[in-house]
Amino acid sequence: MRIEALPPEIYAEFLAWEQGRAAERRARLKLPRTPWVPAAEDLPEIYRSPLSLPELPAEIASSLEQSGCLIPRAHSGHSNVVVGEFATAGQQDIVVICSVDGVSHIEIFWGGDASCPDLNNDSPDWGLLYEAAEWEYYWAISIADPAHIRQYYDKYPEKCLVDDLPLLDHDGLEDIIEEKGSSNLYCHEGRWLHLCGGD
Repeated sequence: MRIEALPPEIYAEFLAWEQGRAAERRARLKLPRTPWVPAAEDLPEIYRSPLSLPELPAEIASSLEQSGCLIPRAHSGHSNVVVGEFATAGQQDIVVICSVDGVSHIEIFWGGDASCPDLNNDSPDWGLLYEAAEWEYYWAISIADPAHIRQYYDKYPEKCLVDDLPLLDHDGLEDIIEEKGSSNLYCHEGRWLHLCGGD
């Protein structure tokens, strides 16, 4: 989606659509809260309003806020707001991890015509939060540049689900479950390649 390019007269229509998507996601993944995991409002050091993050353009931050999204900070310090060229070289896109009503997902805002489908990787937050000295959140995203992707492909070719890599000419996205492992996602010709990452 590219909301910064929308004419003002259809912005309200876009916002209603985005809020409807959030409601459908909540209904699809309505799971009972695990009683020993606190609600997002009780963990302000983890769950942040999009409006508080200066790296987000105002239109995107407002859209996320109105859809009920909070952006969790990962245990490692990852902000979970990533700006890069994820669809094609020269197009700046924004990727966030967004938590709505205790369910996290990756949300992508495409900066131009090139894009890939939604990732549809919703995950309940009670599986991502762990209590050590304090509560910590363990899902993170990061830029995976071509050299990073190639390094893991060369090291673990049997774990990558492609016979050969395409020409890597823009950024990929590293999808990380901290202290467990990661995979690299690469948008290529309108579809995601799910590639190997770290253990």
